[in-house]
Amino acid sequence: MAALWVGLDVGTSGVKAIAVDDNGAVVARGEANYPIQGEGVIAEQDPLHYVDATIAAIAQLGTIEISGIGICGQTPTLVLVDSANNPVTPAITWRDSRAKSESDELKAKFGKSLEQFGVDNVFEPSQLPAKLLWLSRNKPEVLSKARWALLPKDYIALLLTGVAVSDPWSCKGLVSLKTRKPVAEVIEFIGITESLVPPQLDPWQLGGLVTQAGAQEFGLREAIPVAVGWSDALAGMVGIGAPVKAMSFILTGTSDIIGSSHNKKSEPVNGIYQVSSASSPLTIDFGPTQSSGGSLVWLAEESKCSVGELVELAAKAETDAFFLPFIGGERAPLWNSQLRQRFIDLPEIATLGERALAVMKGVCLSDRHVLTYSWKSAGESDQINLAGANIEHAAWLKARRYVFTEKLIMHKEPQLPALGAAMLAMSAATGEPLVSAFEKLHGEIEVQESVAQGNQDELFARYLAAVELEVKSLES
Repeated sequence: MAALWVGLDVGTSGVKAIAVDDNGAVVARGEANYPIQGEGVIAEQDPLHYVDATIAAIAQLGTIEISGIGICGQTPTLVLVDSANNPVTPAITWRDSRAKSESDELKAKFGKSLEQFGVDNVFEPSQLPAKLLWLSRNKPEVLSKARWALLPKDYIALLLTGVAVSDPWSCKGLVSLKTRKPVAEVIEFIGITESLVPPQLDPWQLGGLVTQAGAQEFGLREAIPVAVGWSDALAGMVGIGAPVKAMSFILTGTSDIIGSSHNKKSEPVNGIYQVSSASSPLTIDFGPTQSSGGSLVWLAEESKCSVGELVELAAKAETDAFFLPFIGGERAPLWNSQLRQRFIDLPEIATLGERALAVMKGVCLSDRHVLTYSWKSAGESDQINLAGANIEHAAWLKARRYVFTEKLIMHKEPQLPALGAAMLAMSAATGEPLVSAFEKLHGEIEVQESVAQGNQDELFARYLAAVELEVKSLES
């Protein structure tokens, strides 16, 4: 029987599952959603929802013979479990910004994190150290019950295999990417012990085998190999080949992941992350934005219509206006949780289609902002790899051509992180290099040729000026 590789993406809004054969053909798909709870700076989820959604997504794959499972997921979302593998508190998601004062305190105490951790920006409110410091100050009884500090993908893997394990990138801020060990002085300052941090392996290594209990709970057979897995961002990069082939890329979703991979020696660029060759076959300079598809969700809620309706209206609209897509702040390259969304140069009489197009242009401008940072190390590229849902829609292509002239390499698989997780599964189960797994399993692409230079640079300059004004207004 042909081998089938399953990738699971335990994402922000739900779990997506994909099963592919050795030739990269998609055999089955599954999906199940769950909510985010909380208001304002609070954004939590019930970890048991991850379990229920994973069970449902796997069931939708049907009766298939699985050769290996890879899991990726949202990071840095914190899941604390006790010695019986039960959650001791709601998961604190990456969108949660309650730990602003703890973030400031960590930055004041330790400064930039690059020297200690091999990566910068790990003391932001969204990251694990600030979250854990907040818990130690506000809910010490929760930490006293915890055995492991995990990410959602680690939690599902633990229930499948009985093994607690993670990867250094997902645990950045607790673990040094250089040594793969907890950073003692930070761990002590947070008020936890090193034993809370799970063992660290490469994402494409074998994490464990499905146990009898895991098989019964998730509707699987025993002894299926399960890869350690990676963040959804990095798994999405695997799905387009970025860790093994030099390229520039934009991965779209609730938030976007933008960057470049290369084999050049370079120092990390302030404002974005660098996944060094110690953690990836190629160096990857990238940054996550705060809100991409989430910006359209915001407008849909404000306008009392669907995202689909907005996109259709945008396809027929034209506008000089744009949007600062800072729903709940901005991550890369600004790392400012106080910034807020705003339309720029939008007339009061603007139609809903014009508003929608302005939002989509703002998302693309935010993407370009991060991409220019990645090019400081990788060098500029004349083509951009693009992946995610709805990338081929006329409205999104229109919005991108307001901003980019480069050739667009469109990766048509809509579940790229899950596909990347399936590639990790193949590598973990067979021992094949990750580049080999990519070559066998990668999806279909379509090329949109480059376009002539128009007003793209002028629009981007307007965007940068508007961002600078917003940042300065907060500082004053």
